[in-house]
Amino acid sequence: MKQNITNTQKVIRKRPWSQDEDIKILELIQIFGPSNWTQIAQQLQSRKGKQCRERWHNHLNPLIKRSPWNEDEEWILYLYHKIFRNKWSQIAKYINGRTDNSIKNHWNSGMKKKLNQFQRKFNQIKQKVLREGVSVLSEYDLEQKSIIQTILIDRISQNKQKQSDLMLSSLKNLKKTKTDNLYYEKFIEQEQIIEQNNLNSELDQQSDSYFDSNNKFLVSKNQVDNDYNFY
Repeated sequence: MKQNITNTQKVIRKRPWSQDEDIKILELIQIFGPSNWTQIAQQLQSRKGKQCRERWHNHLNPLIKRSPWNEDEEWILYLYHKIFRNKWSQIAKYINGRTDNSIKNHWNSGMKKKLNQFQRKFNQIKQKVLREGVSVLSEYDLEQKSIIQTILIDRISQNKQKQSDLMLSSLKNLKKTKTDNLYYEKFIEQEQIIEQNNLNSELDQQSDSYFDSNNKFLVSKNQVDNDYNFY
């Protein structure tokens, strides 16, 4: 159970569209235009705005192409797919007469056997641009030229970003190595100081001591003096 903006209850059911409904939508679009889908849906029983919009864009719009895809259209679709990937609604904005559903269906079916062919074609264009510059794209129409340039510039930017990230990573590793080396040098320096202090202390102790009469034990002078005083 759903409500429209007039707060009256309206039951929304999914069912095939009838011819009378299609005629009604076309009449309402003449009144409200192909965008005010909420108002259009209010005039139809059991339909909501989203259903009306999809019916128009996928079936009723007279600009929709129902003819088979030709090779030029498929080539343009291949190029746009390199930019937008599987964002079919975005691609549909640039391919006149084809809905996002028809684009998606054709990509997943009719295009599969031709992807290698289009990939080879694109690679040949790319190599030619790298050798001779973008002026070679003048042989293509404005749309193809624009798309190819966008793809190539995007690839160059991605490569530059990868190189930048690699350099940044190398600098971080270098900084870390320098820091680790600094800590290691400080550690060695402290160890040397401690070792030297221990050696100095040991030498001081030896200067205040001498061997006993049998030359077997190192005896502190203070100890001998205390022993003498005791006796």
